[in-house]
Amino acid sequence: MNRSDDAKSPLLEDLKSQNTRRINRSVLALYDRVKPQVRSFVINNSGNSEDAEDVLQEGLAVLFSKINDDSFEIRQSPSAYLYGICKYVWYKKLSHEKRLPFTELKDYKVAEEMVDVVEEEKISLVTGLMQELSPECQKVLTLFYFDKLSMKDIARKMNYKERNVAKTKKYKCIQALKQRILDHPQYKEILS
Repeated sequence: MNRSDDAKSPLLEDLKSQNTRRINRSVLALYDRVKPQVRSFVINNSGNSEDAEDVLQEGLAVLFSKINDDSFEIRQSPSAYLYGICKYVWYKKLSHEKRLPFTELKDYKVAEEMVDVVEEEKISLVTGLMQELSPECQKVLTLFYFDKLSMKDIARKMNYKERNVAKTKKYKCIQALKQRILDHPQYKEILS
């Protein structure tokens, strides 16, 4: 799961919008992204294609019921979150139908906690590697991702002549950070 699909992604913003066209486009993108994983998971765990469709539909319904709640926070990508919901829905259904021993449901809860640990390790790695960037890059990325400033505000704060300069700088800084992440051996360990 890449970080471009994170909690502040355009996909999530589209899902939260009141614009039907944006919502539909994002639902289709999310559905297409998660469907193969959910289908594989359900089929490999005593289900079939129809079960997978039902689980995905229910997962989307759960996601939508939570997404517009002001207290809702997502710490991973929308697709990873939806996949986790679908896994839980399927395990719950199997447990209810007595096709899954309760111990496996407990194992799922442990697995869910492990996903959170992996996400935290990724965040820790990224913030550590961010410290290796130039002070200017650190500041630009912090202003954009953590302080949630617009390009125009970043340009003003960094004394750039226009927002396009801030946009270009942010792009170059992101590319430098991505390269450091991809080259880091710990990142490969976290993914495997």
